Amino acid sequence: MLQIKKDVNCLNYIGCCYLETKQFTSAILTFNQLINICPDWDEPILNLGRVFIKQEKFSEALECLKKALIIDPNEEETYFYFGIYYFAMKEFNKAIDNYKKSIDIDNTIPEVHLNLGICYSKLEEYKAAIDEFDIAYNLNNKFNQLSDLQPFKGELLVVTHRSWFPNMSPFKVDANNIVEFAQKHLEIFGECFIGGDTIIISKENKQMWLFHHEGIYTYIEFNLCIG
Repeated sequence: MLQIKKDVNCLNYIGCCYLETKQFTSAILTFNQLINICPDWDEPILNLGRVFIKQEKFSEALECLKKALIIDPNEEETYFYFGIYYFAMKEFNKAIDNYKKSIDIDNTIPEVHLNLGICYSKLEEYKAAIDEFDIAYNLNNKFNQLSDLQPFKGELLVVTHRSWFPNMSPFKVDANNIVEFAQKHLEIFGECFIGGDTIIISKENKQMWLFHHEGIYTYIEFNLCIG
């Protein structure tokens, strides 16, 4: 049974890779395969909705989001994508309502605050927009917790969730530019710098900082040779 769970999780990651690389036909086939295997699992249904949003097939996307919400009404990510759907429909107040529902479940995800701020700016509610942008920025700078353990120095290899996607790799970042990297990572990928599990390595100084997505973090000094 455990092996089946591993297999379906692997299949889900494959579908997400297809989605991120805009191989939408393959993504749809993969997620539909998963839905047939696990009809009561909300994640592949939600991910299928994400594909349809990317394709601007909004009626199909809405159907998937509604199905995912029925299966798990407490999943913050579903409300997040409802927000994206309503934003695309230019129904900004409905988008705001759903982003707020997502935040009510988990208020630590910068992308939600960022999108909520954009909605407020569309409605010319600039004070509320600035407040949300500030929250998004501060959440994205959680890596300060890592540097408090030991300051970053020299050239760093940064492994984020995005590094595992096809044609991607660890990011080479000068320690002096780590804040700018965090900002650009959020702007370009729409993902928090440490939204997932993150590894930061200084090969020169034989140092490693680890951040787990649930907020656990540590610092390690090592003597092993890394090629």
